[in-house]
Amino acid sequence: MDESKVLPIMDPQSEEKYVVRTKSSSLIPIRYVLVVLLFLGNMNIYGMRVNLSIALVAMVNDSETGSHQQVSYCKGVQNDTHRTDTAGEFNWNANTQGLILGAFYYGYLFSNVPGGYFSVYLSAKWTLGLSVLFSAVINLLTPLAAYHGYVTLIASRVVLGLVQGLYFPSFYHLQGLWMPPDERSRSFSVTSSGTAVGSLLYLFVPGYLASSNIMGGWPSVFYISGFTGILFCILWFLLAYDSPSVHPWISNSEKLYIMNSLKWEGSKKQKVPRVPLCSILKSPPVWAIVICQTCMEFVMFLFLAETPKYFSSIQGFNLSQSGSIAGLPYLAQCILGILIGFAADGVISRNLLGVVTVRKGLTAIGVTAQCVLFLMTAYSGCNSTMAVVCFLVAMSFGGVYVTGYYVNKLDVAPNSVSVIAGITNFMTTIGGMIGPPLVALITKEHGTIQEWQVLFWMICGVLLLGGLVFTLFASGEQQAWDRELSGTVPQEGMATDINDDHDSETPLLRE
Repeated sequence: MDESKVLPIMDPQSEEKYVVRTKSSSLIPIRYVLVVLLFLGNMNIYGMRVNLSIALVAMVNDSETGSHQQVSYCKGVQNDTHRTDTAGEFNWNANTQGLILGAFYYGYLFSNVPGGYFSVYLSAKWTLGLSVLFSAVINLLTPLAAYHGYVTLIASRVVLGLVQGLYFPSFYHLQGLWMPPDERSRSFSVTSSGTAVGSLLYLFVPGYLASSNIMGGWPSVFYISGFTGILFCILWFLLAYDSPSVHPWISNSEKLYIMNSLKWEGSKKQKVPRVPLCSILKSPPVWAIVICQTCMEFVMFLFLAETPKYFSSIQGFNLSQSGSIAGLPYLAQCILGILIGFAADGVISRNLLGVVTVRKGLTAIGVTAQCVLFLMTAYSGCNSTMAVVCFLVAMSFGGVYVTGYYVNKLDVAPNSVSVIAGITNFMTTIGGMIGPPLVALITKEHGTIQEWQVLFWMICGVLLLGGLVFTLFASGEQQAWDRELSGTVPQEGMATDINDDHDSETPLLRE
């Protein structure tokens, strides 16, 4: 028998069952290296998005606006004695600050769908890497833009949104090409936790940097963010590749395991992939994901922006305390999401429950728990301890969604997932832009506890709508129109790279 051949045992569920004679298995599977890189990428990209929300407090001079005096529903008028920050350099009023913070989404809105196409037709590796690189450069230039005036700063935030809109479609595309179905829940939960860690770090660390003398105080927030982003890009461009078929260091056993589990049919002559946009737009399972994620992220974006306002205007917490409450759920989401991801993969791989049952079940659990806990927060009155505990636990249940509707994109369309992610992010961005004005409309300047109760009921209605649509129309099966793309997404290599002594176009084994 020729020693150069790969002898697959007819069970693609386990990498260890592939016997490889030409190249030994890697000490660390290459797909796990990609998981770590995507985790770091998410951490950096999200950190470079949210850092301004904290740094802006140190940038703005509010000493003449009375901002250090606080009015709350439960405690009345009080001085915020915990505020020790000095006056900032810029005399920007609240409306200007709102424009600066919201400008990101006006750019982000328009680049998500193109990001999906760039990932398919060009390169997901380069789309993602350049998105982080340009985001880092913009962060390094943010202090200069601020000193040129708020108009320049707003323009830089719009450009940052345009650049970052390319990131997540390519992130999903790489997951679809690299992660075997039995590992999707845990790999996606680990990589997605990078956004939670990034948000946590960049909601806390910038506060210390901005109040220090490091590199001028608040500018250090953007210099350090930009520097870490560039460091990530060096690692990314050296270690990341578009697919297993083009990776130069991957072992034959791992390559064959991934390609068989994803049912790729490889040949030397590859067709140019055609994104089935009409089929995507007519697919009920796709719209179930889009509507569900739009509803869930509407709530996430709303609370990301408005949590400090609720605990300040109702419970009487100072700015520092409110900011801490806004950041703490991310840590719990990260831990819960990873634990549930591993558990979900175990349940699916042992055939205890089907994929769609796991996805729908976790989404339903998350929706139910959050609705109950949000209403308990709303009706906690002036019991600050109860309000904080209920709110933190409710937001922590967001980690359950990661292995619910989030990862379901990879189940139904691993080859077209970047385009679906682009469409979904377009819709969720609109929801994120609607949230803050809606809160202002309902709660007025400070808001009464009854007005916030109306808002919490509205939030529960949105959550239930998303959960109901997903429960009715979601699927756990790869769609037929996406299966037709199997073998067309990778642009070179494939099966003939594994057995390079054969010139035939014999397809890989399929289940």
